[in-house]
Amino acid sequence: MFKKHSDRDQILIKRFREFDEARKYIEDISAYDTETVLSAVDYMITHQEYYYLLKNLYRQILEGKLPRNVYEYALMNMKVCPRRQEEKEIYLKILSTHKDVYTQPLVEFLKSCCGYLKEFNISLLKNYDPYIRAAGVDILTHCSDEEVKTAIKELAWREENPAVAEKIINYLKIYGEKDDKPLLEHIGERFPQLRELVIEAAEGI
Repeated sequence: MFKKHSDRDQILIKRFREFDEARKYIEDISAYDTETVLSAVDYMITHQEYYYLLKNLYRQILEGKLPRNVYEYALMNMKVCPRRQEEKEIYLKILSTHKDVYTQPLVEFLKSCCGYLKEFNISLLKNYDPYIRAAGVDILTHCSDEEVKTAIKELAWREENPAVAEKIINYLKIYGEKDDKPLLEHIGERFPQLRELVIEAAEGI
C-alpha cells in the first residue's frame, strides 16, 4: 500500500484552492515532485473530478510516463466508486492495455467497487479479449450472487481460453455446488492442462 508520507515527516505540502491551480500537476505528473502531485490528486478526488483524473492517468499510461505510486494512490483514495459511462470506458481502456503494472491495481479497485459496478463487471465477461474476461471473473469472485454465478457459468460452457478457464475453476472452487460438477468436467475435457485443478475443485464441492 502506498502512503503519501510517514507521520513523522515534516513536509510542507502544497494545497490547492482552485481547479486551474491543480490541473497542470495532473496533466504532466512525471514533471513535478510527488508530494505536490499527490496534493493535486487529493484536490481532484475531493472535488469529484473523477473523469478528468482518470482520463489523464490513462493518457499517461499510454505515454509510458505514469508513476505507479501516483496511480495506486489515486485509486486507493477515491471516496466513492466513479461509475458514469465515461468513467467506465476509461476502466475498459486501461484493462485493454494488458499492462499488468496498471491493470492489476485497477482490478483490485474494481473488486472494492464490485457491488456498485456489478453490471459493468459482468459485461467484462462478454468482451472479445480473453485478458479482460479473465479480469472480469477475478473481480466478480469477490461479489458473487446468483446473477454473477449464472453469468460465469454461461461463460464457462463456451470459453476457449485456458487463462480464463483457470479463473473460472478458481471461482467454482469457492462457489460451486454439486450440480456444477458436469461443468467442471466439461472444462477439464476442453483444457487437459487444467485437469488437476478441475479435480481439486470438484473434490471440494
